[in-house]
Amino acid sequence: MKKCVTLLVLLATTLTIAAPLDGILERYQRSYFEGRRFIIDLNSGSTVRYEQVIKEKNDKLVTVISPERVVWLRFQEKYYIQKNSELLELTFPIYDLEDYLVDVLKRENYQLLAQKRDGSEDVYVLKSGVQVFTIWIGEDGFIDKIVRELPPGYRTALIYEYHEIKGLGETVRRYWLQHPVVGRITSNLSPVLRKIPKYFAWSNLRFFETKGGNIPIIYGITNEGYKVTIIDLDGLNDSVVTQILQRFSEKEFSFYVKKNQDGSKFLFVGDTSSEYLVKLATVIFEESGEGG
Repeated sequence: MKKCVTLLVLLATTLTIAAPLDGILERYQRSYFEGRRFIIDLNSGSTVRYEQVIKEKNDKLVTVISPERVVWLRFQEKYYIQKNSELLELTFPIYDLEDYLVDVLKRENYQLLAQKRDGSEDVYVLKSGVQVFTIWIGEDGFIDKIVRELPPGYRTALIYEYHEIKGLGETVRRYWLQHPVVGRITSNLSPVLRKIPKYFAWSNLRFFETKGGNIPIIYGITNEGYKVTIIDLDGLNDSVVTQILQRFSEKEFSFYVKKNQDGSKFLFVGDTSSEYLVKLATVIFEESGEGG
């Protein structure tokens, strides 16, 4: 009987703690709001971006005000980036810090570490894999601030300067209609980029300068905490590949080349075992239907 009572108490406590996070997710998913926010690298203390955001349920329009103007939007489950007065459809998603948090909450893939009251805000600390999120919720029930920490101590913050709750609106739809879609941005890395939110806690797409041009490279930290770099080898000669590999020569890294049926080749480099890289490459491309 005593064990039964203890179990019921623990269950009730778990449900009480989980309920606020369920409410946060539900409110965010159905919300319509407009606001401005800062994205800050807490390690350096520098502002990475200053953005204007319009969110209407699952549609989102983001205008990067600084350091340089960039506009991207998510409309009807598709992603676009603006070029002049026109839009280009992307074959891969764009995720901001809110999207990463929402994905964790939707998959219920987290452990709630702490919950407290800080002035007029409720603060929650949760852990998902190697990620630790701290979330500040205002009196209106919406997210005011998110801080995410990744190993080894990499911390970023999303802080709303203000947000205004809106009624029903079609601002994102009107923007999409007013800016014609004139093309698509495709990349051999698209299958990888589509799987980033599922297998990586953090990622960054950069370009490596070589004598033959700029090579797109994905740098990331997996959900298990490993640093993994993915490089499209299509069209690269041996000397360029050697240049790239020299960047990893100072530390011990494992390497794996994934060869697909369509002839594409991708180099996976990580501070983990080659067996792990093989497994990661396999699940990324098999789920995308492009493996071999």
